[in-house]
Amino acid sequence: MRIAMTGPTSLLGRNVLFELFTHYRGQLEQLELLLLGRDKPDTPLRERVKEMFAAMTPDYFSETQIAEIYGYLDQRARYIDIDLQQDKLGISEDDFQSLAAARIDFFFHIAALTDFRDLPIVVETLKRTNVEGTRRVLDLVTALRVGEFDYVSSAYTCGVSTGEIQPDYVNIHQSFRNPYEHSKLQAEIRVRLFKLRTGTRCRFFRPSTICGRLNAPPLGATNKFDVFYAIGAFFLGVKLQMYPWEERYNRALHLSFRALYSLESGLNIVPVDFVAKAMLCIAMSGDPGENYHLVNEQETPHALYVPLILDTLRVEGVTRVDQMPQQLNEIEALYYAKVGKLYTPYVTSAPILFNTDTARALLDAVNVSCPLISRENFGLLMDYARQHDFGAGYLAALGQ
Repeated sequence: MRIAMTGPTSLLGRNVLFELFTHYRGQLEQLELLLLGRDKPDTPLRERVKEMFAAMTPDYFSETQIAEIYGYLDQRARYIDIDLQQDKLGISEDDFQSLAAARIDFFFHIAALTDFRDLPIVVETLKRTNVEGTRRVLDLVTALRVGEFDYVSSAYTCGVSTGEIQPDYVNIHQSFRNPYEHSKLQAEIRVRLFKLRTGTRCRFFRPSTICGRLNAPPLGATNKFDVFYAIGAFFLGVKLQMYPWEERYNRALHLSFRALYSLESGLNIVPVDFVAKAMLCIAMSGDPGENYHLVNEQETPHALYVPLILDTLRVEGVTRVDQMPQQLNEIEALYYAKVGKLYTPYVTSAPILFNTDTARALLDAVNVSCPLISRENFGLLMDYARQHDFGAGYLAALGQ
C-alpha cells in the first residue's frame, strides 16, 4: 500500500499515522509512506515526525513494536519538504520523482491553517495556505498517478446554517462565522471541481471540533489547544497575572464575570483518534460514496463543558447571561476582545445537526463508534490540558 499525506505532524495527521501503524502492525513492509510537510531550519521533517511519535505514542504499542516503527520512520518512510504557499509546493525534482515512481493508492490532504481571526494578514494567509495551497496540491496530484484523493474539510463549511446539515451541503452565498470557515469551503470547492474535471476518485471528510484522544490511551492527548481549550487558556492566563506559578491550580480565583453562551445548544466535539480511524476505515472500504461528516452524534451542551473548564481552573464567580454584557469590567473586556471575539459565534449558535448517515452505515459495520463527550470524558480532556498547561495558550489568549 502506497500512501501520501500532507500535514503528518498535525494533530489529525499524527493520529492517522498511529492508525496506519496499528493497521499494518507486524506487516510494515507492506506500507510505503510518503510524508509531505515542512522542514524547519533546525529540525528536518524526519526528526519532527519522530519527535511527534515519541511525545504521543499510543499505549497499545509494545516496546518491540515501537522499535519497529522507529526503524521504519528512520529508514523506510519518505519525507518530502513542501510549502503550501510556494509555487509547485517548492518540491525538489528528486522528491517529485520519488512521488511519481509508482501509483499512490491514497493521497490524504490534511495540512491546513486553522485561525479564526479576521485580521487582513490572517485572511490573506488563509487564502494562500488553505485555498491556493490546496490548488497546488491538486496540481501535484494531476501530475502523479493517484488512485484516490482524500480531502479533509470541515463540518463548519456550512457557515451559519443551523438545523440538519447534509454531508454534501455546499452554499457559496451563505454567511460564515469567520474567514477560516470560508477558506475551507473555497478549498473544498476546488477539490470538487478537480474531481469533475479529471475524474479522480475523491472523498470529502468533514470533521467538527476536534479534541484530544478518547478511544485509546494516552487519553486526552492533543498538541492543539484551541476552540474550547482557549477558554481555559484565557482564565489560566488571568490567574497567572495574580498568583504564583505553583499556585495556578490549587488556589481558587474569585471573579465577577458574565459569560455569554446558549442553554439551547452545544458544541459538536469529536475525538481525534475516532476521526483518524474513521477516515482510514472509510477510505479503505471501497465505498462508492464521497461525502462524510466525521462528528459526534450529539452536541456537548455549552452548559456542560463551560462550567467544567472553570472547575478545572478553580475559577469562581462566573454567571451565564443571554445577551452580550454591557459596561464590561477589565477582565470581561479582555476576554470578549480576545477569546470571546473568536468563539462567541459558536457558543450562541442555534443547534446544528450534522447528518452522519453516510459515515455511520460504514463505521457501524466495523464497530467503530464515536465516544460521547460526557462529563467524565470531558474531564479526561481537561486532565490532559491541565497537565500541559493548556499548551501555554494563555499567552496568546491574553495577547502576549
